[in-house]
Amino acid sequence: MNPLDKNAPLTYLSVGEMKETELIIEKSRFLGFAFPVQTIEEIDALLLSYREKYRDANHVCYAYRLGASGIEMKASDDGEPSGTAGVPMLEVLKKENLTDTLVIVVRYFGGIKLGSGGMIRAYGKSAKEAVLASQILTYQKHYPLSATVEYTFSGGLSHLIKEKDWQLEGQIFTDKVTYLLEVPEDGINEVEATIVNFTKNQVVFERGDLVYLPLRKD
Repeated sequence: MNPLDKNAPLTYLSVGEMKETELIIEKSRFLGFAFPVQTIEEIDALLLSYREKYRDANHVCYAYRLGASGIEMKASDDGEPSGTAGVPMLEVLKKENLTDTLVIVVRYFGGIKLGSGGMIRAYGKSAKEAVLASQILTYQKHYPLSATVEYTFSGGLSHLIKEKDWQLEGQIFTDKVTYLLEVPEDGINEVEATIVNFTKNQVVFERGDLVYLPLRKD
């Protein structure tokens, strides 16, 4: 979702880096994938890619939720009996309170029919396994912040950043030193004030646009 939208929450839950999962149920093979997404365009591109990659599969089913509180959602059975694939996958996203999340389950039919109940359980389980493999993460609004100082402050500021456990993404060394930070929206003023005080106001800041970033897991 767009962090600049007036209805955008401070935080939301989605998944991290995609990890493939596999389940074999009554000789059918179910491949599960969960992705963090922010736009319909991203979803369409992923679906196109996976339909092409698994064009030999019997079904490529999916479900997604987008926006604040998952207000925009869709589920697809891709030829499976209505309500037996996409809906149980969507229910996993709802139960875990995930938004900006896409889950895809690819099925290779193994010759044994599962029945409606069996298929609902199989697709739901595959979606849940994919979500857990990719890890559920909290995404929070952050400002990219650059702080440029003289070299005389670099050692002390490096120590301060480590001491405060601020999220340092990198450094640029020219005639001065620029620290590239990712700062939660609700902490940006405190971080800037602390650096101003430490450098006696000998610092140049540049804030980027708000973005959603996953919180680090210590």
